[in-house]
Amino acid sequence: MKKSLIALAALSAIAGSAVAQSSVTVYGVLDAGYSDISREVSGATGAGAHGSTANASLNRNPTSTEKEGQKAISFNNFTSSRIGFRGTEDIGGGLKAGFVIETGISSNPMSGFSQSALNRAAIERGDRGTGALTNGTTIDATSIGNRELNATLSNASGTSVKLGFGSTAIRDITTGLDAAYGSNVVGGVLNNDAAFSANRAVMAGVSQTMGAFTLGAALTQNNKTLETTAATETNAATKSNTGYILNLGYASGPLVLAAATQQAKTKTNAGAASHTVSLNAQASATANAACSAGGAGTFTNIGNISTTGVTGTNTHALGRCEIAAALATDVKRTINLVAGSYDAKVAKLFAAYGEVKSDDSVSVNALGEGKRETFVLGAQVPVGKATLFGTYSSGSVTEVTTGATSAADGKAAIKRDISGYQLGARYNMSKRTFAYAVTGQTKLDGVTPDSTNGVYNYGVKVQQTTLGLAHSF
Repeated sequence: MKKSLIALAALSAIAGSAVAQSSVTVYGVLDAGYSDISREVSGATGAGAHGSTANASLNRNPTSTEKEGQKAISFNNFTSSRIGFRGTEDIGGGLKAGFVIETGISSNPMSGFSQSALNRAAIERGDRGTGALTNGTTIDATSIGNRELNATLSNASGTSVKLGFGSTAIRDITTGLDAAYGSNVVGGVLNNDAAFSANRAVMAGVSQTMGAFTLGAALTQNNKTLETTAATETNAATKSNTGYILNLGYASGPLVLAAATQQAKTKTNAGAASHTVSLNAQASATANAACSAGGAGTFTNIGNISTTGVTGTNTHALGRCEIAAALATDVKRTINLVAGSYDAKVAKLFAAYGEVKSDDSVSVNALGEGKRETFVLGAQVPVGKATLFGTYSSGSVTEVTTGATSAADGKAAIKRDISGYQLGARYNMSKRTFAYAVTGQTKLDGVTPDSTNGVYNYGVKVQQTTLGLAHSF
């Protein structure tokens, strides 16, 4: 009996020593509240003289509007709900190892935001841009580690190496230097842009802290090659998000400054054309519309066939729907970001500038090619346990909305203005719980056709007011 007790005590001592060398923390955030959101699309309905396609149902009247809205008890209105596990271990010699596994829970409202120019295919699918109204009201399926899944190694000299999936310097700067706390609320044009706020990657990165300065660099790579010798086959090399990220930060006293640049290349091969032949008991024009919706294909009327049945003679449209082959792409996307804050005690001031540039070396005026840029000014004013905050965003979108990847010829990009604002308050009920009330608006201007483009670009205005509670654990 005594030997058993001694052995048990020895094992307990060993286990206690192991625990002392490492630690694992469970953390997370839960955000729930009420949201009233509305969206208005100009040029949304009605046939007009706008558009280069022969299908009149795809043309839009710039004087018309379409409105939709939703009022709901919803999740993630202000911040994204999540749960995570974080661990560290002292492995000796001044080195520490760590890991992070973080998973989003509930639904992700940020996945619905799109500040890019709206294209014809997206409109026909019902995508009105700048936010999907139904997001935040469902419990979505999740994957463990879909926000963070990485391991780190650091030393006492301020050097840290990270390998795995997670937030990039672009995202860290965007959300960290935002007067609205990197919130999901409509009106933060830069933070609502997924290229910035949802910028995560599988990468190998290193950072070095030297006094007030922090330097960082990371590589992202996913290249796939298939080389063949057969004359009828081609090299099937592709790339996905292959590139680099560089960042520089400075923090001293009330002043914080940060800058980052990211370049990524994605290369795909051309697809195969396809066609279907149908006997449609509708008018030829209706079959044409079904085939051509969103610029997906071209309908050829082979001929009309009359049949006699119990209900009399019917006319059927015999047609061929041609779906063009997907074009090869070789896209280089560059993201540049500069941001800063200054704490004047009575108020904390914020400023940021971000741009996204996309170029396809294979196609001229490919869908999505061009540039979008945003300037943001913001402030936080502490009032007791509450903090009042506001942001104003102004920028432009110059991106191809009807590209060479669609059935129509690629059209040159037209510059469109975009603006937004957020006004709100955050009240700290405790160290882990806060209440919030925020209202915001984003407006993407429409542009009428010109002789170069000939396609109407739809205008969108989205407004949101939300109240809720967020608790961290």
